[in-house]
Amino acid sequence: MKLTLIAITLFATAAIFTFCKNSKYTADNLPAEQIRFGKGGGFTGIEKSWTLLENGQIFEKGPDGTLVALDSAKKKTAKALFKTVKTLQLDQVQFTYPGNTYSYLDIPAGDKTNRISWGDNAHPVDAKIQDLFNKLMALVNTGQ
Repeated sequence: MKLTLIAITLFATAAIFTFCKNSKYTADNLPAEQIRFGKGGGFTGIEKSWTLLENGQIFEKGPDGTLVALDSAKKKTAKALFKTVKTLQLDQVQFTYPGNTYSYLDIPAGDKTNRISWGDNAHPVDAKIQDLFNKLMALVNTGQ
């Protein structure tokens, strides 16, 4: 009886660990906590955007507006990027200076989304925000 109880406990623990580790979102079922980022403007005015989730999943917005799952980032990397967003309080930063071409970060905050956009050379974005953006772009350019 004791052996059966131990076996059931081990099986349940393994099942819970596997379920938690492999929880994935779909484009139709995204969590509220996310970082959206991208680039746009220029001659065509097209905007290219991606969404990073805290579990490392990355989605790209296709030309028709649908989200397509890409290779995931490491969960540890994603958590560090989310921590930077919180540390810099990007949900409260007001910075809107897009140029002909621009980069942006969208930070959902409750029922609103705070957009930080830059590209106007006369108004450079804070170096810490640019560094965060570069790290996010490295995820989609190299599939880290």
